[in-house]
Amino acid sequence: MGVQGLWTILAPCAHPIKLETLFLKAVRDKEGNALRNSHVVGFFRRICKLLFFGIKPIFVFDGGALVLKRQTVAERKTRREGRKVDALRTAGRLLAMQMKRRAEEEAENRRRDRE
Repeated sequence: MGVQGLWTILAPCAHPIKLETLFLKAVRDKEGNALRNSHVVGFFRRICKLLFFGIKPIFVFDGGALVLKRQTVAERKTRREGRKVDALRTAGRLLAMQMKRRAEEEAENRRRDRE
């Protein structure tokens, strides 16, 4: 696993750096709760900090998704589709209840008008 000969390529420009300069505080609100998409923001800030220190990050994407990853993605897709079906079913029930309630109100109003 990994890139064959990567360190040979990087050796001429490599130099030591303090590890603590690469870490950032977590992105949190005033109450200490993690913000939405904070992992993306944190990753972006870390990349910016690397660039600020003159470090050019190299991203290596080697190969397709692992079997476990493909299964996880497929499960998420199935759950998402299931939630869509549930939402449509719920919307249909709500609409039916509103129509029934409206019909009952109109029937009650007609009955009152006759009296």
